[in-house]
This record gives sequence, C-alpha cells and structure tokens, in this order.
Amino acid sequence: MADAEIQALNQILAMVDEKAALYKDQYARMPQARRAAEKTLLLRLIDDATGLANRIKPTPREVLGDLDRLGKQLSRMG
Repeated sequence: MADAEIQALNQILAMVDEKAALYKDQYARMPQARRAAEKTLLLRLIDDATGLANRIKPTPREVLGDLDRLGKQLSRMG
C-alpha cells in the first residue's frame, strides 16, 4: 500500500510543480477569473498532497514543508 501511496504522491507533486510554474509565469497576464480558478485548483492539489503525505510512514517532512511554503506563497499572490 505504501508504494501505491508514494506513486500517487509523486504524481500529485508533478502536477503541482507544473501548474505552479505556469501560474507564477502567467500570473500577471491572466484574467481575474482564470487566476482565481487556477489558484483554487493548486491549493486543492496541495491539500490532497499534504493529506496523502501525512499517511505515508515515515512521513516525508521535507515534502510537507515545501507544500506548506508553496501554499502560503500562492495565498499571498492574490
């Protein structure tokens, strides 16, 4: 079960990385509605990844820290 959870976490992290990079790159040029939708999607993906990471033993604390920092950064972006 742990291997499947680790694979799922890696897939979610890949999506978060890709979408966060695009969001940060295109932020200034996005219409407000798209910006809000993208941000909501990213924060939900981060929540999903955090929940999954907390179920994995041993807990990947570095990953959790990175997700927390990214979530806070996105929240400040507006």
